[in-house]
Amino acid sequence: MKKILLTALLICICIVAFNQKGKNIKKKSLRLSPLSLIDVYHPSVTFGAELMTAKKQALGIDISLLINTLAADNVYRTGFIIKPTYKFFLDNRGEDFIELDCFWKKNYWGESRWVGREYQNGIPSYYQNEDYTVVKNAWGFNIKIGSRIELLDGWLFVEPYIGLGARVTNHKVKEHPDEIIEVKKPFFISSQKAFTNVDAWALSIPMGVRIVFAIK
Repeated sequence: MKKILLTALLICICIVAFNQKGKNIKKKSLRLSPLSLIDVYHPSVTFGAELMTAKKQALGIDISLLINTLAADNVYRTGFIIKPTYKFFLDNRGEDFIELDCFWKKNYWGESRWVGREYQNGIPSYYQNEDYTVVKNAWGFNIKIGSRIELLDGWLFVEPYIGLGARVTNHKVKEHPDEIIEVKKPFFISSQKAFTNVDAWALSIPMGVRIVFAIK
């Protein structure tokens, strides 16, 4: 239900955006992504900055700090995301835009398993519960479309966006980097198995709303 409401909100904002007029291109700006705080899988604090490099082009960067909190799959996760961006405005008013980004995501969490000890004739004498740390790296890119909506007299804006992307992920066990182990998945994607030391490709649909503060 929460995802349906958020999607409906994004659609409404996009409809409003394409009917707004104004000169929204600013030389420098800071930005926040408040919806990342309520991500059910990886809640994070996401902030960034943007610099106009040409009349309708801008370079930016977003950094996400994953909050070390109990996620939906009952596992404590922490980490970060670094995302450089390139934005091209489709008009001179600085409203509609296309944005390309690439990203690196790294996060950690703890898991446990029962491990056989003191094997005799291939049979363990006993089992011991072992804790270990899973390290996940993900790399990918996104292409997004969006619009910048002016809220307060040339210094406060919102940017709803939606897009399509691809990523490759790799998991490793910190204590046993060469071992292949099945990684636990959240309940809402439990049908998708993942293993350490195996690259996995996936498509994604990034969407969200950024709050932009013009500083010049």
